[in-house]
Amino acid sequence: SICNTSNDDTYCGDPGQDLVLLSRAAYYGSIAFVDEWFGHIWDKLEETSLLDRTFMVFVADHGDSLGDHNLWRKGYFTEQVASIPMYMRWPNSTRYESTNKIVLARNSTIDAVVELRDILPTLADVAKISFTTEQAVEIDGTSTLNLMKGEDVEWREFIDLEMAACGFNASINWNALTDGKTKFVHSLYDGQVLLFNLTEDPYELRNLAGLSEHADLVSLWEAKMVANFKAEGRNRMFVEGERLGVINSTTKCSATKLTENYPCYPSLCSDY
Repeated sequence: SICNTSNDDTYCGDPGQDLVLLSRAAYYGSIAFVDEWFGHIWDKLEETSLLDRTFMVFVADHGDSLGDHNLWRKGYFTEQVASIPMYMRWPNSTRYESTNKIVLARNSTIDAVVELRDILPTLADVAKISFTTEQAVEIDGTSTLNLMKGEDVEWREFIDLEMAACGFNASINWNALTDGKTKFVHSLYDGQVLLFNLTEDPYELRNLAGLSEHADLVSLWEAKMVANFKAEGRNRMFVEGERLGVINSTTKCSATKLTENYPCYPSLCSDY
């Protein structure tokens, strides 16, 4: 393995247990800080009688590896990084509206797989802002309002995840699909395939892709990704025929040859 030392914010080597624990403590402190200030915002809305006139969304961009899977930073497909909170609170007054009447009970959880791209159309729907046909084509997400209204709506089968960080780390070029219960990952860097049962293995410790009894399931999800790429009009770097693409060693990626996402200790670290 070769660590990337070409970026100032990339740690190369064994950080040691003390630094790992300190990093986690600092991260949890940041979360507590956010929680405290969200409370201040809530209190101010109540104080100014605006709470029941406010549709609230609490969401994050991403998580952090914090050493899990021997990884740090963001940029990975793991649940620690990719699965984020998305809380929505609606004013009580919406229960009495004829068009946006929300019947879902408070503190309910919606099992439908949603993503950040759903926030814009949801807020537009709540604010009763309509889009022209041309504008609607450019919007990737879907309003979640119908889910909150308790309506039986046709929803997406899965969401797609992607990271292309050629300029930072050539090995972090991957695509994934998940329906919240299963996650399929394909590495564009070396063609590695991962399959996880998130229900039974939420920490993604057991890759099912290498087991013969799951070969059909791997093929099924691979076909879904191929179809998804084709629908998006991806080029042959991502999909060619019925096969997923791979960046081989001759492909010119603007960065360097880097770590394959496993620990890299000082004796192995090198500028490349």
